Amino acid sequence: MTKVFRWSFVAHDFCSPGFDEGAEEVSGATFRVGSGATERVDLAIRGDHLFFDRLDAGAEVRFGPIAGADTDPAHGNADGEVTREELVRVPLSAIEGADGAYLAEAPLDLATWVYLLMDHTAYLGGTAACLPFDREDVR
Repeated sequence: MTKVFRWSFVAHDFCSPGFDEGAEEVSGATFRVGSGATERVDLAIRGDHLFFDRLDAGAEVRFGPIAGADTDPAHGNADGEVTREELVRVPLSAIEGADGAYLAEAPLDLATWVYLLMDHTAYLGGTAACLPFDREDVR
């Protein structure tokens, strides 16, 4: 099965590293660079994390629910393109075989779920998960 994704992540800030030199506590992955110095920091984007079925350690990669947003006549038009609009029409409670995954008891849609997963895609230094910038709403 081949699907094309037609949605944007422009409104999401993937990583909020701590740069406040005077702060005693810093949230997120951090690094310090002295005045006039340079530092190499690796940022990894894990696209497979957008297909996770959970937000915790037991997560599995599942493509079916996202593909189904396009192919299920209740949600999509089966044109081979998965759009944000199609994802919005899929309530998490409608995902078959969720087995406690997808926060299926929450009143969320699949588009919101994918947006939440973006918080788990960026890693500074390869292992330290980035925390997203504060945002007031989920788009």
